[in-house]
Amino acid sequence: MNLPANLDALSPEELRTLAAQLMAQVGENERDLRYRQTRIDQLTHEIAVLRRLHFGKRSEQLNVELWRDNPDERLSSCLTRGNDVSRATFETRQQAVLRYTAEESVKAIERSTGINRRQLYRWLERAQTPHPDGRPFGFRALIRYLRIADYERVRDVQVRGERGSRGAAGALTQLFERYPELTGWLLLQVKQRRVLLEQRHTDGQLHTRLRGLQSIHDEFLRRCRSLG
Repeated sequence: MNLPANLDALSPEELRTLAAQLMAQVGENERDLRYRQTRIDQLTHEIAVLRRLHFGKRSEQLNVELWRDNPDERLSSCLTRGNDVSRATFETRQQAVLRYTAEESVKAIERSTGINRRQLYRWLERAQTPHPDGRPFGFRALIRYLRIADYERVRDVQVRGERGSRGAAGALTQLFERYPELTGWLLLQVKQRRVLLEQRHTDGQLHTRLRGLQSIHDEFLRRCRSLG
């Protein structure tokens, strides 16, 4: 709704009409918000039910004993004395998962641990995600800030910062996914030994350098520009 530029110029009757229109607009917005919130609550409930069905057979589906036999340096470092916050967070999550697999009710877990069921189901899903070592991530997935999947950029790149050093996370991977011919070209350059890693001993020390990198870089930029 467009408001008049100068409200002082409106007559009393025009002000009353405008006020009535604004009140009607507010009422319509409130109804729309209530509908949206109701829909969100319905979807949240449906997701919770589906997850509850997915994890219904707890002891059969979740082999936490396999998760225990899961050595990992990050898991060990999480439990060191110097990382009290991470350790406390990990232990809370671990206890919630263990109590869930022990058939304790979700409501009881929520009351005793202070977590909600959506978080709990999310940790269970993360824990069952396959790790590169062939096992489930298990309790490793409960470590704070641990990424269990490769970063995948969704938005287009919008470089920020004075030197263009911000806002470009995942940009190169996104570029290669959109233009696989660039990936093939780079692999071919390496295969044809267009760029080599050279080792030199100078003053008793070993130094390395990449030979041919500048020409490869220049050609790579040219090909990127040609692709738009």
